Amino acid sequence: MALDSSEVKLAIDMKAWKQQVIGEVMGIADEAHQRTSWFGVGPWINSPDEQFCRFFDDADVPEFLSRANNRLSDEQALHLTKLNVMMRKLSDNTLDIIKPEDLIDDPRWQEIRKQASITLDAMSEND
Repeated sequence: MALDSSEVKLAIDMKAWKQQVIGEVMGIADEAHQRTSWFGVGPWINSPDEQFCRFFDDADVPEFLSRANNRLSDEQALHLTKLNVMMRKLSDNTLDIIKPEDLIDDPRWQEIRKQASITLDAMSEND
């Protein structure tokens, strides 16, 4: 059965969206990058606030997870959902502007980084 053009476009969009989600998860998992970019040491300047905005707004992980055609295996969806819940909980329990020095070694962020690494490993399989 051939796909019509709207179905093909949707499939392509979901693939690109998944890659954007993977990129955001990779950024959350990368402590070394955070230590340089959050503190203005590296070539890229970033902040904890931007990390949250990219996860929830740019990649819109909650919406991505709600899509039936998100191209995630059950295991990938489970890990990404857990990361989403952890990120939401931390976001809801922190100030609107998060100072890098207040978050980088926070045990909650360390757990989120660990979960992001697990999620990234799962999402990198069979892609």
